[in-house]
Amino acid sequence: MRLARPLGKGEQVDLNSAPAEEIARLPRIGMSLAKRIVADRAARGPFRGLGDLDRVPGVGPALLGTLADRVKFGGVGAVNPAAGKDDANPRTSGIYDAQSRPGLARPVELNSATEADLKALPGIGRARALAILAYRRENGPFAAVSDLGRVPGFSQALVARLAPLLVAR
Repeated sequence: MRLARPLGKGEQVDLNSAPAEEIARLPRIGMSLAKRIVADRAARGPFRGLGDLDRVPGVGPALLGTLADRVKFGGVGAVNPAAGKDDANPRTSGIYDAQSRPGLARPVELNSATEADLKALPGIGRARALAILAYRRENGPFAAVSDLGRVPGFSQALVARLAPLLVAR
């Protein structure tokens, strides 16, 4: 193993089997984040694709765009959802589109989504899912996906990242 060296051209790291030291070779990933990735994999199972990596604290759309052609996901039959697409922009690369997220074949209906439906979205854990449900209960249905910006804990960047995965009817 060639640890502590940046990846060579065309070299990839398998995020479902690599130790933290190997993952830390990826651009913009230090040892702390690499250890969080390994711990998440151990606790929640293998990553099915690039979008699943977003469940790790400290991983966001910019990092996903950087990693798109540098990682692979062995052992689960997954395909890098951004392969062959424009990796420069995570919103258009397929990382966040519903077709690339297993279990999200269709956009999630914001006004009827359950906690489990919401937690399946990238970047939405239990706290944010409950915040959406509380806001909906107190204020009525969302008129548009952009109304998520009114929910405590939702930045405009997060709302923009989720927009392709949601509908408000």
